[in-house]
Amino acid sequence: PAVAAFLVYQLHILFDYVDGELARVKDMASPLGAYYDLMVGRLTKPVVLYSAVIGTWLGTKDPADAPRDLLLGSLILLGFFLDKEAVDVWYRANVGRADIEDPYVVRSERPVAGRLRAVARALVGLRGIQAFLVYQILAAVVTALGVRHLRLPGGIETTPRGVILMIYAVAFPALALVRTVTIARTGHVPRRQDLVSDRSS
Repeated sequence: PAVAAFLVYQLHILFDYVDGELARVKDMASPLGAYYDLMVGRLTKPVVLYSAVIGTWLGTKDPADAPRDLLLGSLILLGFFLDKEAVDVWYRANVGRADIEDPYVVRSERPVAGRLRAVARALVGLRGIQAFLVYQILAAVVTALGVRHLRLPGGIETTPRGVILMIYAVAFPALALVRTVTIARTGHVPRRQDLVSDRSS
């Protein structure tokens, strides 16, 4: 199931990239189509995340672990929604301003350079949804090899997939808060484009 989820999510990303291009080429683009495109993108990611949480819960033989896993999943979703809302609210609050950056441009006006870019790229890559699905596959492999329970410091017992939930339940909200504060203090929305090197320089 973890491998299937990863492959289906890759198909979602592929179709998300090409559907708008096809609509423009065939002269079928419309505000309604753009609305559905954004809505599907916004709904798919939380469904994927919480489905993995439910899978973790179902794979745990101890029913006492269920409330913890579901709570961790809720914290992950909280971080995801906070991250999305921080960006959307900023653009809505500043609609009409000429100096607001286009969120869809490839080239960034504020590129990150040097070691900071390397660290930021690593963090973005390690905490994304695709990475989350890869970790789910690795945890399923570890479980299949016989490691079904782990004892963490403090006497906490969990599963390999439960460890992933714990990490993401901290990482998603924490990084969303950092992004929110950055937007409020600088007026700039940190995006992946900031981490792309400017080859012209």
